[in-house]
Amino acid sequence: MLLPDNAATELKQAYNCLIENGVTGIRDRQPEILYLHAMDHYRTNTPTSRLAAERWARAAKHLAGALWHNAKAAHLSLRTAELPYLNDAMAEYHLHDDTDETARSLLSACEAQNCQAKPSGLPGIQLSPWLEQGKSHLASLNDPSEPRHELLRAERIKAASEYGRALECVFLALEAEADARASEEMANAKAA
Repeated sequence: MLLPDNAATELKQAYNCLIENGVTGIRDRQPEILYLHAMDHYRTNTPTSRLAAERWARAAKHLAGALWHNAKAAHLSLRTAELPYLNDAMAEYHLHDDTDETARSLLSACEAQNCQAKPSGLPGIQLSPWLEQGKSHLASLNDPSEPRHELLRAERIKAASEYGRALECVFLALEAEADARASEEMANAKAA
């Protein structure tokens, strides 16, 4: 029985998110940088590099998602009075398990990591703005000047969750990269 190639699945999903962001005018290149890094690992074609590829691709997908929800929240925040919606629309809004508590938990866990560090070999990638952007979305939920609009609230929660997931995936990818390097060094030492 063949096991699914999770790295390939994540790369395909990340690619789709990158294309959707590009088509809608989101020009942040960070998800593309993560995606290309994931592809480099995927092409190495070892089990540990495939795991790193999967995690980098997942980080790219979640960061693209965060930027997408960030853009939707920015758009909605300016037009809450112009765009009517049906009450109780959140049930139809695919919020699923993303709640402000989930987002807070993800961001808190990521804050415990070193978000000030820049992943080596990834120019242009800075983690601390992701954490700050996620926290900003959550802070907006309790801001009295923020319009009371349940769909805007949902977008803010989704954006915060996606930033948290992107950070979580980067930390897991860095761990997988370290394992891949250790595995390669061990193989080279055995060969010598």
